[in-house]
Amino acid sequence: MTLRAVCGLLIIGLVTIHHEPNVEAADSDLRVMSFNIRYGTARDGDNHWDRRKDFLIDTIKAFDPDLLGTQETLGFQRDYLAEKLAAYDQFGVGRDDGADRGEMMTLYYKRDRFEKLDGGHFWLSETPDKIGSKSWDSSLPRMATWVRLKDKRQDDLPPILFINTHYDHMGTTARQESSRLIGRQIAKLADGASVVLTGDFNTGEGSLPYTPLFGRLDKPPLLNDTFRIVNPDRKPNEGTFTGFKADATNGDRIDWIGASTDWQVRSATIDRTSRDGRTPSDHFPVTSILRRKQPNVVRKADEHATPLFGGDYQVKSYLDIPYYEGKDASPRKHKLDLYVPSGAKDFPVLFFVHGGAWTSGDRKLYANIGKVFARNGIGTVVTSYRLTPAVRHPGHIEDVAKAFAWTYQHIAEYGGRTDRIFVSGQSAGGHLSALLCTDEKYLKAEGLSFKNVRAAIPISGIYTFRKGELAFIIGNTQEAADSASPMKHVSGDEPPFLILYASKDMPLCDVRSLQLAELLKKNGVEADCLQIPHRNHLSIIFQPMLGDRDTTVQTMLRFIASHSELELKPRTASQTSYVYCSAAKDQSIVTYQLDSETGRLTKLASLVVTGEPGPLVPSPNGEFLFASIRSTGRLASYRIDPATGKLTAINEVAAGDNPAYITVDATGQYLLTAYYTAGKVSVHLIAEDGSLSTQPVQELLTAANAHAIQLDASNRFAFVPHTGPNAIFQFDWNSETGLLTPQAQPKLDRPAQTGPRHLAWHPTKPIAYIDNEQSSSVTAYLLNDDGALEPGQTVSTLPADSQVPNSTAEIKVHPSGRFLYVSNRGHDSLAIISLDEAGTAMKFVATEPTEKTPRSFDIDRSGRFLLAAGESSGRLAVYQIDPTSGRLKLAHTEEVGPKLWWVQTLDLK
Repeated sequence: MTLRAVCGLLIIGLVTIHHEPNVEAADSDLRVMSFNIRYGTARDGDNHWDRRKDFLIDTIKAFDPDLLGTQETLGFQRDYLAEKLAAYDQFGVGRDDGADRGEMMTLYYKRDRFEKLDGGHFWLSETPDKIGSKSWDSSLPRMATWVRLKDKRQDDLPPILFINTHYDHMGTTARQESSRLIGRQIAKLADGASVVLTGDFNTGEGSLPYTPLFGRLDKPPLLNDTFRIVNPDRKPNEGTFTGFKADATNGDRIDWIGASTDWQVRSATIDRTSRDGRTPSDHFPVTSILRRKQPNVVRKADEHATPLFGGDYQVKSYLDIPYYEGKDASPRKHKLDLYVPSGAKDFPVLFFVHGGAWTSGDRKLYANIGKVFARNGIGTVVTSYRLTPAVRHPGHIEDVAKAFAWTYQHIAEYGGRTDRIFVSGQSAGGHLSALLCTDEKYLKAEGLSFKNVRAAIPISGIYTFRKGELAFIIGNTQEAADSASPMKHVSGDEPPFLILYASKDMPLCDVRSLQLAELLKKNGVEADCLQIPHRNHLSIIFQPMLGDRDTTVQTMLRFIASHSELELKPRTASQTSYVYCSAAKDQSIVTYQLDSETGRLTKLASLVVTGEPGPLVPSPNGEFLFASIRSTGRLASYRIDPATGKLTAINEVAAGDNPAYITVDATGQYLLTAYYTAGKVSVHLIAEDGSLSTQPVQELLTAANAHAIQLDASNRFAFVPHTGPNAIFQFDWNSETGLLTPQAQPKLDRPAQTGPRHLAWHPTKPIAYIDNEQSSSVTAYLLNDDGALEPGQTVSTLPADSQVPNSTAEIKVHPSGRFLYVSNRGHDSLAIISLDEAGTAMKFVATEPTEKTPRSFDIDRSGRFLLAAGESSGRLAVYQIDPTSGRLKLAHTEEVGPKLWWVQTLDLK
């Protein structure tokens, strides 16, 4: 403590002091206090405001905060604190009138240290800008106050966004929705600032309102819970509501200080200061000492290096191979898939473990990873393992060891080298790959050792567990936590490591990755740690599925080549881009090749089909194309010749009246369809040869005008916009059973005359964008942890002065995540809308005129070209996309045929 702090505690009466931990002080440290001071008009007898206000001031001064957030502050209390805390500026308004009436969430900040750049207030409601508003089951208006501060001591660092709030004491839904609102407001207001959040949240740790802010291990938190960072072991005496009794330490910790992950938490306490058994308020204040993190010495993967490749092999797949066949074998999880470069011999092998927080995930989601590496001359094994709750640790890692043993024993039969097996995985799979290569006992149980692993490449998966953390997965003892933590086992005998993590990864992934690399190097093990720029926890591995020029793939290829005989060379052959068009009136699907430099189209073939084709969708591996034959209510499957793009019919099945939209799940095993007239959704099984099951796996009635069906990036949730009832139906999706299950909130109703039609996802964030057919607009939706969509901003797709009758049709997001496009029918244009870095704020940029009635359009995978189909004109227009502005420049126009209903691009090697 400082001398000033000690002197502040020399007060009359018996005082109990809760000391701060002995931390090294720095002038740049930020001292933060959150304090519910109890409203001053309450009839509290001996604890009335007039009898305790000086004690409360003494308590504040003893800690000497730089930032202080108070709750339940009435106007006269605000003024009293401002008078007694003369070194502080204050900011706050009453929740009832936005002026002086009602409780305030007042902020105090030291005048000599901070310069206020901006500030404001919002109410915890569905109309946050409306003064005094309340929503959901809130019993009272609740609000938050914020300021944006420049720290004069660190004026070269980003500003500080300081927010103070108080959640409702009765409304459970209101508290949960308040956390989601706070999260959105932080995304909107932070703009690169370091964030500090204080408040009385009226709910405990681990509750539904807690998770959106502070997350859990398998969910990236918005903020760090500063108290839990410093005090990792949860104890029963952490209660913060006192009832003015000093010994009332049980109950929930309902007062929190949150800090963005760029803060180092030096100290965090519950201040138990008391006099004669009484406390200065009916809540204990909570405190934290924060320090800006010094940037780690980050080595980034070279995203601009000339792409090098290990070949251009055809890929041969061996699927659903059992790697363990004991009496307790799981018929689904003790399986692996093998992808080999056809014709190659003595090739290196990548052994890959899928992610999914040890509780979910499917190796089929990672099929394209296998194909990318096999195409480059690296045999790839993608394995499954049993999941929690079927097993706990060490069940997962024991399965992975068995799968590795199968690989070592059998890979030579397929042409692979047993002395060149590289172990990798992402997220939970990254953790398991690191554990396999640091704790040798699992390999020894299979008669193997570290010598049988050429090198390890864990991706975004270096975790260190604490006692009781994820107990249902790891176990509830310190021994179990240590056993599951790779860093607890480093001995110096490990194989070489390349550790990868994302620039926007989950908190601590960067720290833990760097720590493991340093620990390995200190023990004499070859180890390197690289950051993959512009990626998050998912896109670091799911984006590579798009192609082998990707930074993650290129980094892994070079590492594997440096530790094997794999020869990398530039590839001279360019990627082939095919374009498929549904010419409905001609009852044909027309195939073109897109020139990746000029955007010109070359017609390759035209296939006559059995009716008017509508939506088209390729399989994830690019081997098959599926079509909706809308005029006959049938679904069709075609094989794609990778050399020519030519389609060959596989089969066709009866489906339902007017199948308006089709999509394939990420595993490539199921085709999901929405029916405009029949008002239903269906699921068909896709066989290994691409044929569709004659009977659907499932059919569910929804409502009239089901216009689209789309799955999220995690392949766990499905959404069906309906233009008829103005609603979005919400489902959980099970890729193992092929079944849709309505969510707890089965549909999200939208305002009348909205008409939600089609849906597109942000490439790296859990944000959906849905165009509204009837109101010529687009709405952004946040995907919540429970799989439900939460509406956000809506913007028009038309210029403000437009008077032309219009309806929207298609929506697509640019691969960069910087722009989205919507087609306007009537205005006959393509709307360009810019997205902020968070993906939540949209801004109308312009409209570009295009073909008559632009029903469908697509963007090629490179993001260089947009192809718009004119339903009425029968022409396909190709535009070059300006990567800076998102604006479009016409590059080519092609006559396709009347009633041009759909365009689909596909890139193949």
